[in-house]
Amino acid sequence: MAAFTGDLQWEILYRHFEPQLDAAIKEAITLAPEADSGQGTAGTDVAHIILVEIENDVLDLVRQGRQDEAKVVLLSDKYQLQKQIYSKGMNVFAADLAHNVMTTLERERQLSFLQTGVTLMLMPLLIIAWLVVFRSVRNWKTIIAKQADELAKMNVSLNQKVVKRTKSLQESEETNRLLVENATYCIHQIDMRGRLMSMNPAGLAILNASDEQDIIGIAFRNLVSETDKDRIERLLSAAFNGEASEFEFRASNDYDFASSFIPIQNHDRNVVRVMGLSHDITIRNRAENELVKAKDAAEAASDAKSEFLANMSHEIRTPMTAILGYNDILLDNATESEDIDAARIVKENGEHLINLINDILDLSKIEARKLDLKQVACSPHKIIVEVVSLMRV
Repeated sequence: MAAFTGDLQWEILYRHFEPQLDAAIKEAITLAPEADSGQGTAGTDVAHIILVEIENDVLDLVRQGRQDEAKVVLLSDKYQLQKQIYSKGMNVFAADLAHNVMTTLERERQLSFLQTGVTLMLMPLLIIAWLVVFRSVRNWKTIIAKQADELAKMNVSLNQKVVKRTKSLQESEETNRLLVENATYCIHQIDMRGRLMSMNPAGLAILNASDEQDIIGIAFRNLVSETDKDRIERLLSAAFNGEASEFEFRASNDYDFASSFIPIQNHDRNVVRVMGLSHDITIRNRAENELVKAKDAAEAASDAKSEFLANMSHEIRTPMTAILGYNDILLDNATESEDIDAARIVKENGEHLINLINDILDLSKIEARKLDLKQVACSPHKIIVEVVSLMRV
C-alpha cells in the first residue's frame, strides 16, 4: 500500500506487525521445539529473509519518491515466488506444530498412566508417597492441559495471521495488476535481448494489437522509426548497465512519444530486464510545430512591414526635399508679405512632414533595436505658433 499510495503510514504498521509475527513463531517453537526441525520452517527461513529484504527495498524506494520502481519490484517474479514459498512453508509449519503438540500430549498421557501403575504396585509400602505423587500428577496434568490449550490458541492465532497476510498479499497483487491494466501510459517490459516481454492494454491499443501474445518476442527497435533506431539502441544498452533515461522518439507508425527506460534489478543488484513507460505526445508536437510556423510567418510579415515603411519613407523624402528646395527659392524671391508668410508656412509644414518621415524610419530602428535617443531643445511657444499657422488657412 505504501508503494501504490505513497503514504509511509503503511510502513509503521508493517514495522509493528513484523516483530509480533516473529515473536509468536519463536514462542510456538519454544513450547514445541520439535516442530522447528521439520519442513515447516526449513522451507521458509530463506524465503522470509528474502521477503523482508525486498519489502525493505520497496519501502526505501517509496521514501525516495520512486513509487513506479517500487511497484515493479512488488510485481516481480522473484517476489511472487518467495511469497508462495513462504505461504506454503507456514502452512507446513502450522501442521507440524499441531502434530507435535498432539504427540507431546499423547506421550505425557502414556507416562502418566505408567507412573500411576507403578504407584499402585507400591501402594502398600508407599501410601503416603502415592498420595503426594497423585496430587502432583493431577497438578502436572492441569499444567500440561493448560499449555496444550495455549498452544492450540497460538496455532489458531498463527493461522489467522498467515491467512490475513496471504489475503493482504493477494489484494496488493490485484491492486498492482489493476493499476497497470488501467494506466493510460504504455507500460512494457524488455528482456536482456531487447525483446518485448509484456505490454499493458494502453500500449496494445497504440500498436493496434488485440492480444499481448501478438507482441511478445518482438524486438523493441522494430517499433522505432529509422532515424531513432541507433539512439534507442544506445539508451537501451545503458539501461542494461543500470542507467535510467528519459527521451523522446518517433515510432514506426509516425507517432511521437515521451518515454523512459527503468532498469529492474534482482536481489543481487543485477539488471534482469528493463521497464519502459511511454506517453503519446504527437498532438503536442504538432501544435508546437504549428506555433513555430505561425511565429515565423509573423516575423516575416513584421520584417516586410518594416521594409515597406523604410522604402516608402525614403521615397517620400526625395520629392519633399525638392519641394522644400524650390520653396526656399520662392521665399528668397518673394516681396509681398503675404507671399512670404505663405512660403514660410509651406517650409515649416514641409519640415514637419520630414520629421514625421524620420519618425517612421525610427519605428524601423526600434524593431531592429538600433534606435539612439537624443536630447534636443524644445520651445512650447514655437510649437503653438506652428499649430496656429497650420490652422490659420
